[in-house]
Amino acid sequence: MDELAAEAPSLPNIALPVFRSLKVAGYELFPGAGNAGIDRPILPGVTVIAGINGLGKTTLLNMMLRLLVGPFNPQKVNPFEVGAKSHDLVGWKHARRFFRSRVSDGAVYATARADISIGTHHLTVERALKDLSIKYLEYDGAELAPTEAEYGRVVVEATNVALRYDFDFLVRYLVFFLEHRIPLFWNERGQIEAFRILLCEAQLADDFRKMEDDIRTKDSLYRNHRWHVNSLRNKLFRERSLLAGLSGQAAKVAALSGELQALKARDADLIKEINSVASERSSLRSSILIRKIELEEATRAAEGLQQGFLLSIFPEMSDTARHVFGSLLSSRGCTVCGNRSARGQRRLQRLLDHGDCPACESPPEEQEQHARHDDLPRDQLEVVAATVARLSKSIAGEEARERELDAQLRQLFVDERAAKQEMADRLSVLRLASAELPATADELQALEVQVGEGDADLAAKLAELNGLYSQYEDLLAAITVRVTRVGEKVKQKFAEYAKAFLSESCSLGQQTYSETLGESRRFTYPCFNVFMTSAVSPDEETERTHTDDVSESQREFIDLAFRMALIAAATSENARSMLVIETPEASLDTYFVKQAGQMLREFAAGESVDGNVVIVSSNLASQNMIPALLGLDETVPEDAWPDASQVNARVINLLAEGAPNAALRDRRRFYEDFLEVSTKGRITYARS
Repeated sequence: MDELAAEAPSLPNIALPVFRSLKVAGYELFPGAGNAGIDRPILPGVTVIAGINGLGKTTLLNMMLRLLVGPFNPQKVNPFEVGAKSHDLVGWKHARRFFRSRVSDGAVYATARADISIGTHHLTVERALKDLSIKYLEYDGAELAPTEAEYGRVVVEATNVALRYDFDFLVRYLVFFLEHRIPLFWNERGQIEAFRILLCEAQLADDFRKMEDDIRTKDSLYRNHRWHVNSLRNKLFRERSLLAGLSGQAAKVAALSGELQALKARDADLIKEINSVASERSSLRSSILIRKIELEEATRAAEGLQQGFLLSIFPEMSDTARHVFGSLLSSRGCTVCGNRSARGQRRLQRLLDHGDCPACESPPEEQEQHARHDDLPRDQLEVVAATVARLSKSIAGEEARERELDAQLRQLFVDERAAKQEMADRLSVLRLASAELPATADELQALEVQVGEGDADLAAKLAELNGLYSQYEDLLAAITVRVTRVGEKVKQKFAEYAKAFLSESCSLGQQTYSETLGESRRFTYPCFNVFMTSAVSPDEETERTHTDDVSESQREFIDLAFRMALIAAATSENARSMLVIETPEASLDTYFVKQAGQMLREFAAGESVDGNVVIVSSNLASQNMIPALLGLDETVPEDAWPDASQVNARVINLLAEGAPNAALRDRRRFYEDFLEVSTKGRITYARS
């Protein structure tokens, strides 16, 4: 590792992706002029995406981001912990609906395409907006298979990083500064991750990443194994301690076992009794069913005899009268009032016994239609009546017994459940008592062997971890040397950029922070901290260690200035860079709008011959932001202001190229006038 800790290590030539052109086709949100979509070159310098709320500025910026990172996100436990715990990418869960949910046709045929330079390399990538799959891929003039694997290979090669995760990190946390931005400066792990990728050659960066992941994995295995060995050791100690109380504990276990066996026997008896009662009840129910069938047959026989006699006496009886009296005789009740008591049947039977009319009760001698030939067949009726009485009594007795059996069975079920619960409780006590019995001599010896082998394995794992710790410290030392090398330039650039954004005096310092990797080993990492004046300390900068120590706007612009400083200090001097910022005017004081615009123009000029690219969205909230970004204010001599062709080339005008929302349809003239004034008349509209 000596060469890694050299006094002046060379820095890698990290190159950031820079858009050279952008084309969006078939996407309803951006119909473009003449419905041709958006097709724009991205020139060196500042490009402004101008529009009002709801016209798709954020969507367009996310489209540019997704052209670079594709349908992936970093895998993290907490997305706001930059670079923490994982160096993997996972599928973005919104990839199939983010863009298509914003249009009516589901973006079925919509595509986004960009020509991109990365250092000396040129890349063209086209993605389907319905799912972000790659439709076309070209690298340094050669067309490649349109796959994520090929895309990942070439961007890693062109950017000069170790793996695609590193490319993704640079795009998200250096190049893009969007509305839902995740702070980089205010997270020390984020800083060390940026240093690893930006300041270390690919091999060292990958070794450092692998070492961290390897330490986390092996540390987790070591802690799990240590817990297991300690559990065995505690068990061994407990077994040895129990030897003294062997006889008393064994007697307790034996007594509990006897009680459990008695409970099992009781439960078996209850189950046997339940089965017996249930069997008797089942047989009884079958018998009751048969008796009820026999009773129904006997009842019908009696009714038949009675109805036959009625017809023999009164052969001229109408069908209605026959139905009424037949219903009474058959115990179906009175068809007039619905009463089902036996009163009507007994009355009718009494009248028939004497041959009286069942309707008017006149005796036979007064009846005009009396045709009685024989007496009622009393012998047959008595036999049938006796059968009905016998069956009814038998059914009543059996039903009473069935109710007794039901009650008995319900109680047996209660008793059996209670017995089972008591068995479970006693078994639990028995297991606890049995666990306190000491092991046998063979078991004790086997346990001692296990503990010994576990201790040996623990020692080997700890030795392996200590070796990794030593290697990691060497790698960390190499990164610290590189941070120190660029530290002064980072601080210088930060001071320049922060001055353009903030009223208070603000500067960076270099310090270290301590963090545990795994469970037990702490390491010291290099990082930058910030000092700033305030209303209570206007003449002296004090350290601000937490995001709560500054206002929201100060927090954001400190983070932006730090990113810009890293880009300026740590990327390849001969390569262009790009910065994409969403609506900075939302957090800027009016006074600093012009200064910020000038600073972003200076950053865009860059140090390379071709210059950098800065893409900034503006929601037309202030007439000062757009002229400041385009160099149309007093910070630039008026005779050096860009002309109309230059301004139009640097403004993606969503008032003209986006699908108009309600606000634009209702107040188009107002917004167009606003943009004309902001561009000093360089962007004009034909008026009808």
